[in-house]
Amino acid sequence: MSHALPNIFVVSNYYTEKLSAERLRACYDLAPPRTKAYLEAEIEFVLQNASFCMVALELGCGYGRVLRRLLPRVRTLVGIDTSFPSLRMAVDFVGHEKPVHLAAMDATRMGFRDPSI
Repeated sequence: MSHALPNIFVVSNYYTEKLSAERLRACYDLAPPRTKAYLEAEIEFVLQNASFCMVALELGCGYGRVLRRLLPRVRTLVGIDTSFPSLRMAVDFVGHEKPVHLAAMDATRMGFRDPSI
């Protein structure tokens, strides 16, 4: 059990340093048709359950693949990711028609303020 934390740390660094932004997008672009169909079904499921009155939070938003599709369907959109390059790419990929709030944050240690205070 003592080896679990170092493995998580290594995976996190791997994503942030080696598989973010353009490299992450390339993985999605090069995916086989069956994987692309799964990814599209994933987005369609989210879109079918979205509403204009919602505030949506995407954990691990990457370069904005889902954010861009969800943006016209919700009131407020927030995306968090640990990779600064991915977040910078998301700013341009998602566009500027409607504000999107992006933050460099780890989903296991989110820094949002408790609204009940």
